[in-house]
Amino acid sequence: TGKPLGIARMFEVAGAAESFRYNAGWATKPNGETRAVSLPGVWHAYTLREPVGVVGLVEPWNSPLAITAAKLAPALASGCTVVLKPAELTPLTAVRLGELALEAGFPPGVLNIVQGLGAVAGQRIADHPQVDKISFTGSTAVGKHLLAPCAGNHKRVSLELGGKSPVIVYPAADLERAIEGAAMSIFGNAGQVCAAGSRLYVHEAVATEVLSGIAARAQSLKVGPGLDPQTQLGPVISEQQRNRILGYIESGREQGADVLTGG
Repeated sequence: TGKPLGIARMFEVAGAAESFRYNAGWATKPNGETRAVSLPGVWHAYTLREPVGVVGLVEPWNSPLAITAAKLAPALASGCTVVLKPAELTPLTAVRLGELALEAGFPPGVLNIVQGLGAVAGQRIADHPQVDKISFTGSTAVGKHLLAPCAGNHKRVSLELGGKSPVIVYPAADLERAIEGAAMSIFGNAGQVCAAGSRLYVHEAVATEVLSGIAARAQSLKVGPGLDPQTQLGPVISEQQRNRILGYIESGREQGADVLTGG
């Protein structure tokens, strides 16, 4: 994806390993429970925890290993089988994960990987009557679109969609930390993060200092290919995404914004 090697090692690989390690501990924890009933008479009331069934995971391209593991591990730990549809822009991570699953001895049919376009393969998973749950991470527009077929066949749905997360800086803040936090909340992974700090509200008393500090931090980042260990800011995922970003910059200029650096 162009993600810098250091971030890939720390967040993607280590995060995925931790997801599997943590959720493995849950595999033995879901127990049935009997309950006392307050109504008179002889009753046997119990809670039985059962797997949801077949879970369809439709994944994004921005963190193709860590997000997949965060969804896959709990589904497997709770006894579900999985149909995994990776993003078409990042198909190879899932292939490698599937190879490792076979190497680890997964039974046939437990983890199934389906490649393809979201509008085709992802839609088929959402439409399929024998898929019991959909977990989707991606755009708000696609998330809205997926709700319709899932409502029609009563699937459970989990959606993690795009946000516009605000960063708020008050005059009493530790400005050195605030500047670093605000900068890396939007520059990390080239801004391609579901919870990126994509809005910044700064009190007028410290606005000049904060904005100049963030601009300086941007200028200090080493831009380069993801496989270069020195790279801090890699390329965005695609030409389409690059053009969208350039469009935002141009739109900002047209509406009177000042570009402090880059652009």
